[in-house]
Amino acid sequence: MEKSELLKLAEALRNSVSSEPYSVQGLLYQWNLRDLLEHLVRDCDAAVCLTVTDLVYCSNKYHLRMLHPLPLIQQNIYAAWASHGRLIHRGLEDLLKTSWSGVETEVEVHKHLWISNGEKLLVRISGRLDALRVMENGEKIVYEFKSSRGDSEQPKAPHVLQVRIYMALAGASRACIVYVNPDRISEYWINNPIDDIELSQLVRETINNTKHPRYDWECSYCPYSIMCPYKKINSYPRRR
Repeated sequence: MEKSELLKLAEALRNSVSSEPYSVQGLLYQWNLRDLLEHLVRDCDAAVCLTVTDLVYCSNKYHLRMLHPLPLIQQNIYAAWASHGRLIHRGLEDLLKTSWSGVETEVEVHKHLWISNGEKLLVRISGRLDALRVMENGEKIVYEFKSSRGDSEQPKAPHVLQVRIYMALAGASRACIVYVNPDRISEYWINNPIDDIELSQLVRETINNTKHPRYDWECSYCPYSIMCPYKKINSYPRRR
């Protein structure tokens, strides 16, 4: 889908939720939609614009999202787990902001990178941090919140990669991934931000569509599995 078409779609969806909802459920759907549209429709001042999420998951999902954004929008608006996760995020963000000094939440960060990919391309990589804390000595710490049904295999590989990229974009030296699930709340500290060499490789893999999927389990949760030629296992939808 061309950027202009996506903008038209976004405007139509925004207009569809312009009135005040009459239920908590409707309010949640509006919140989910506005949040997702902010993620999908961003200003682009480079040859290619990618989000951190584009880099840490299946490369073909990025290309399919650009062509067909509706399946991703529908998945993130109406799935109960999407609302559940956002509510946990909001609660933790408010807790940090009111309890600690030097905390900002929902922080937009970006980085420009020149990539050699047959030709030189200027790529913009953008993301939104759940929370960023600036200590009295100037040290920056990224906080990323995750909700899940269980606590196996933590910290998860894509989450570690995600915060390593966030650290590079924010100029942070440390990051903390906080998992919230029914069994426990756990924290994992990451101390190695990604460098430009590894980041450039991720960008090339995404642009050239060579990591599809990046993890075999992705297909189980992907709204594009029904149309994807690279599907590995299972089918969407599947309960988390």
